[in-house]
Amino acid sequence: MQRTQRFGLGILLALSSIAATQARPSAEQAQVQIEASMNVAGELTLTPDGAVTAVKLADEASLPPAVRERIKHSIASWRFDPVRDNGSALPAQLPMSLLLVAKQGEGENYLVSIRSAHFGGEAQGATSVQTRDMQPPRYPEAAFRAGATGVVYLMLKIGCDGKVEDLIAEQVNLTSLVPESKRARLRQVFADAASKKARTWTFLPPTEGPEVKAPYWVMRVPVSFDIGTSPRDLIAAKQAQKWRSYLPGPRQVAPWNEQRGAATSSDSPDALPASGLFSVRGEGVHLVTPLQGS
Repeated sequence: MQRTQRFGLGILLALSSIAATQARPSAEQAQVQIEASMNVAGELTLTPDGAVTAVKLADEASLPPAVRERIKHSIASWRFDPVRDNGSALPAQLPMSLLLVAKQGEGENYLVSIRSAHFGGEAQGATSVQTRDMQPPRYPEAAFRAGATGVVYLMLKIGCDGKVEDLIAEQVNLTSLVPESKRARLRQVFADAASKKARTWTFLPPTEGPEVKAPYWVMRVPVSFDIGTSPRDLIAAKQAQKWRSYLPGPRQVAPWNEQRGAATSSDSPDALPASGLFSVRGEGVHLVTPLQGS
């Protein structure tokens, strides 16, 4: 379910900042294509049978009241499968990250929905793959000249030697409005830049836990390309806080990803924060109710 809410100046600037990057966008483009997104992290408290009893949101006081209402209304009706994919019981505390998307409706109202979710935190400790060397890629010249920004969500197949055996740009989202005719090319430019650098990255395999003897590990890494240099961009970044423009790309599937059958909105890369190293398995939990709630 989507809800119509008033978000005030922050969301307005997030939306208008991308509209200004395209000369004289049509009314239809402004209405249909321009969306803004916000990543929200938090933690759920679960019962053994998969019901949610409490939700804690990161920086909750800084979130617009309508955002808090939207999240908590949806989460109240969530239920998870009582058994994780490895056969173990649900954790009592479950880290989560959500992607909220707002689209301008009539007047000063906006339609807001939970577009995707990831359940699990950043990879930490001896039971998970850890970063050894992850230098960021150079900003691709063609994208820089076009004033384009975006996020590449890489999926990596990491071998026992800590090197990247294979990878795929699972999804590329543009965070600045560019003509539709150029979007595919710019997504490819960002994907190529991120993928080229990622092939040089190295990692430390887990030394404890059930994943130690795995033949390889599948991880996700978001790579952000951002050049907010104009005065309008700087004002928007300051006042919109966590809202960003949102032009999602198609989702790709890696043939070597054992979790590929679970490619749903409750396991989506663009729900992740803008940086970090994340297991594709997350916490191995399965949401059995809709993200939007009832």
